[in-house]
Amino acid sequence: MLAKLIKYDLKFIFKTVNIYLILLLLSVILHNITSYDYTPTFLDASGQVFGSDPDAPVIIQFLHTVFYNAIIAMLIGLVLNSIIRIWGRFKYNMYGDESYLTHTLPVSRKTLWLSKFLSLLLTILGVIAGIGISFWILSFVPTGRNLISSLGFTEQAPFNYTVALLIGLCVEMVFITLCGITGIIIGHRANSHRGLRSIIFGFIIYGLSAILLLGFLVLWSNVDPDIQNLFDTTISNPHEIFTFDFITKLFIGIDLAYIVMIATLASINYLLLKSGVDVD
Repeated sequence: MLAKLIKYDLKFIFKTVNIYLILLLLSVILHNITSYDYTPTFLDASGQVFGSDPDAPVIIQFLHTVFYNAIIAMLIGLVLNSIIRIWGRFKYNMYGDESYLTHTLPVSRKTLWLSKFLSLLLTILGVIAGIGISFWILSFVPTGRNLISSLGFTEQAPFNYTVALLIGLCVEMVFITLCGITGIIIGHRANSHRGLRSIIFGFIIYGLSAILLLGFLVLWSNVDPDIQNLFDTTISNPHEIFTFDFITKLFIGIDLAYIVMIATLASINYLLLKSGVDVD
């Protein structure tokens, strides 16, 4: 039964997420196809480079820019749509039109919540995988590599930095989605204005988590001199301190903090659901 519940959740969520994934991959492929080189121009006979001219017609340059901007739009849309679809599925299935059928199924609340949580994880992993494939395709052209670098995935970065950054992106998306789900659960325990209360509680929970994360960094800085540099306003050249090794260690620490908060919030959500559900 757990597998079936996950299957129906993913089918609902990916109905539109797949559209964004396809459009993203299509934009990436067309961006690479319209990629072009630059022909260097020279200042004088000595060979000193003065500049460079695009080695492509104006229409190709225009299309290349369009597809570049489309990639950025699809990335934002993909992330936002996946999170919103998860929220929508949870509300519709647990409190909306499907709720009466959901809560009469011969499964426990633990199984219901586990199906929602696993569906969330699988969706985020699928989105990250789609983005990873797109970035790999982009890496074959210079403008694609520039776009990837602007998002933090530089060619000079060591492997453990890239892994920590990917995990960070994944756990951040999972945590934001969980905050919204917790807001929905708490908001629907009220008798009125459930939608508004869900939004407010979601923001409150995320705000409290930001304070907890800052507190974690402060405590960490008390035992690690490197982390103290984050709060040192007298540093004249931050680039000497914020190396890839330092940033990787910082990402790993933040990733672990998010994982703990995810586990805590998931447990709280289960206990709230277990205590009772008031459908619309």
